[in-house]
Amino acid sequence: MAALKGAGNTTVSYAGTALTAYCNQADLAATVNAIDTTDFSSVATENIPGLATWTISMGGMLDTAVEAVLGPAMITPAPATAVIGVAGATYTWTSTAFLGNVTFSSPSPAEGQTWSASLVLSGIPTRA
Repeated sequence: MAALKGAGNTTVSYAGTALTAYCNQADLAATVNAIDTTDFSSVATENIPGLATWTISMGGMLDTAVEAVLGPAMITPAPATAVIGVAGATYTWTSTAFLGNVTFSSPSPAEGQTWSASLVLSGIPTRA
């Protein structure tokens, strides 16, 4: 089985700005809500799939370019286009998203500042 390394193969953008050069972590996740359908005749818990919540989590070393994109979105969250994908491959995932949370961290004087953010996607992302 062939595997792709992350470096040079992952792309991330938000609100029309490429963040790939500022990310060292990026994840696309779908969390499906389980609807409990257990009744008195059940012999174990019974569930059916509900709706999925899609998120993109990302982070890296803090740079003024990242703050210029995420700072205004922190103050006034608004829908924007988010894209995550594999560079040079045949697919990307695209959706309208808003900034769910963002953290700018200064762990210690001897370490670099970092950032992390989660984008909440609206609906199912388009895979193209």
